[in-house]
Amino acid sequence: PKLFSNITVIDSINKGAGSARNIGIAKASGNYIWFIDADDFISEKSFKILETNIKECISDLIVFDYNIVGTDSLREVKSSFPDNIITLSNYFENAQALFLWKHLYKSELILNKNLKFIEGIKNIEDFEFNIRFFHNAHSISYVHGSFYNYFYNASSTSRNISKKNLEKLASDSHIVHLSLQKMLVEQGINNQIVNDLVNKSIIGFFFSLFKFGYTFKEVKMYYETYVKEDLLPAKIVKKNCKFRLFMFIVNSKFLYQNLVFFKKKIFFS
Repeated sequence: PKLFSNITVIDSINKGAGSARNIGIAKASGNYIWFIDADDFISEKSFKILETNIKECISDLIVFDYNIVGTDSLREVKSSFPDNIITLSNYFENAQALFLWKHLYKSELILNKNLKFIEGIKNIEDFEFNIRFFHNAHSISYVHGSFYNYFYNASSTSRNISKKNLEKLASDSHIVHLSLQKMLVEQGINNQIVNDLVNKSIIGFFFSLFKFGYTFKEVKMYYETYVKEDLLPAKIVKKNCKFRLFMFIVNSKFLYQNLVFFKKKIFFS
């Protein structure tokens, strides 16, 4: 029996989070969409408070704070936005992370721009969706309060650095970066914020190749692929000195591959 008239349960073949979210988007009828993960929970009265704020604004994106919940702890993660209405540039400069679940997305924008998740991948698919949404968004509202509780699970599959998961992470990252590059080229996007976010992700990917248990052969293969596909060299305008130094190393084939080679030789030989 249906317990709540405004709740719809949809059964589908398990094709991953991206597929489930796409089905949810297609079925959604409200003005905003909130993506909530299965192992997390929302704070009491979240809907009521957010609903009040929704009625008072017409922003494309609504952002709020959240809690990190452990087995015996709770830590609030707060943003540093002084005003309720914030600019895109200010948001990206001050946002701690761009998780799906800390936003409410305007349904109309998603549907009008035909925004969907890439299906078949399980890593950074939320980043790809966010970039597409942020590029089309014109306004952001910040609601003071922590309405989402993220359950930190140290043994989750996303933190598993087994060889199989590392291979999947690398493959998924490559798919996402290619997808975003295609978007930037086809739409002639010259948005510095969007370009910086994409290039930051690419540099982060090559840091993962350097840090985790990838072989030198795998690192070299991805490096050459990214250069061939014009995903490297990366260019970022505003970042700290440490990040810019590593970007400089990554953009130099000689420096990066030698850095990786000696690291792998010492730790993985």
